[in-house]
Amino acid sequence: MNEESLAGLLWAETDAAPPSRVDLDRVVHDGRRRRRRRALVGPVAAALTIALVTLGATLVTVGDPPQGVDPDFAAPTAFDPLQLRLAVGWRPPALDAGVLYVGPDRQELSYTDSIERAPVVTVTMYAAGRTPSQLDSPTFEARAADPVHRAPARWYVTRGRTDALAWKWARDAWAVVAYTRVADPAGDRATLRRIANSVGTNLDESVRPPYIVDSLPGGARLVDVMFGTYESVGYQATYRFDDDLGGEIQVQVGPPGNDPSPDRLMGDRPARVDVTPTSYQVRVYQPAYRVQVLVRGLAIPPRVPAEAANAIALSVRTERSPTMVD
Repeated sequence: MNEESLAGLLWAETDAAPPSRVDLDRVVHDGRRRRRRRALVGPVAAALTIALVTLGATLVTVGDPPQGVDPDFAAPTAFDPLQLRLAVGWRPPALDAGVLYVGPDRQELSYTDSIERAPVVTVTMYAAGRTPSQLDSPTFEARAADPVHRAPARWYVTRGRTDALAWKWARDAWAVVAYTRVADPAGDRATLRRIANSVGTNLDESVRPPYIVDSLPGGARLVDVMFGTYESVGYQATYRFDDDLGGEIQVQVGPPGNDPSPDRLMGDRPARVDVTPTSYQVRVYQPAYRVQVLVRGLAIPPRVPAEAANAIALSVRTERSPTMVD
């Protein structure tokens, strides 16, 4: 995830599908009001410690970098949104506010701080055959780098500034560390490599989203989740139907932001409904957070009727402090 890596989490107002990128500054700012600074605990902390101890040190070379050796295993073609494989063992200590995204094409951890224009670390692990997002930009240039974890690696450079380090975590898939908003106009290759050397890609932990969503219609399949790794109300989940490629349910939980005023009661809670020809959006305002359910689709009648969307919104609840994994 680059600087835009969290834009879909912030309550889209149109019926065009939001990008799968997020405003990390906004998420961190909203979450920090409700959190205590805390370290990751349990299996994740143990896994990260193992990563720090076992992962190799930077190779020092003279002349052209060595090529590295392709890993001898294949990556999955898609990730399970409730199964975490990615771990980051080290990042600059001040960047302790994290956001986790797990979807079919990638797993991503981003870290920053609440100070304005703080640096951003983004570690992305791609599924087989997926192209790192940096290569979508014509301004990026790939340059040879010393291997990471003995695997082929390359720097991503923009106008002389090194923004990212990529390496093959599997023989058919890449991982990328991006470090942006750094003071040095040339970038910070030492920090990029230190982060990359701490990354583990073989965790097997169950993701525990901070909110429970009930009343989903039959056939709705979880596609991706995104939420803060600290005590925060920021959360997003997307559901789709295998037999209705145009249908989608997006559930978002967070502070109200610049919402329009409620226009009705739903149950005993203030609510608002907005309808377009291809979408139905309902917001329900609980005491500590706002739930938004956005249903999209072209089917007539809608695959998810208004009553079902309202029931989903009223069903969302939390029974514990948000944590990343079991």
